[in-house]
Amino acid sequence: MSDYGYAVLWEKVRIEYFTSVGDQQRADQCKKYLQELEWRLAMLPSTDHLEQLEQSSGDPLADAGWIPSEEKHQFHAKNS
Repeated sequence: MSDYGYAVLWEKVRIEYFTSVGDQQRADQCKKYLQELEWRLAMLPSTDHLEQLEQSSGDPLADAGWIPSEEKHQFHAKNS
C-alpha cells in the first residue's frame, strides 16, 4: 500500500473520531483532506498499466484488440 493509501485510511479514522466526539468542523476538514488524498491516489500510475506497456506488441491496434489474433501473428512475422 502506498503512503497515500495509508493517509486515506488515517483520514477515515479521524473523520469517525471527530464525528463521534461532536467536532463537526474538524470532521469536515478531514473529509476535504480525504477527497484530495483519494484524488491523488487515483492519479498514481498503476502497476497493471506498467505491466501492459512492457507486454506491448508494438502495434496499438493489436494491443487494443482491434486486430484479430491471427493478424497479430502476421504483424509480428513482418516486423521481425
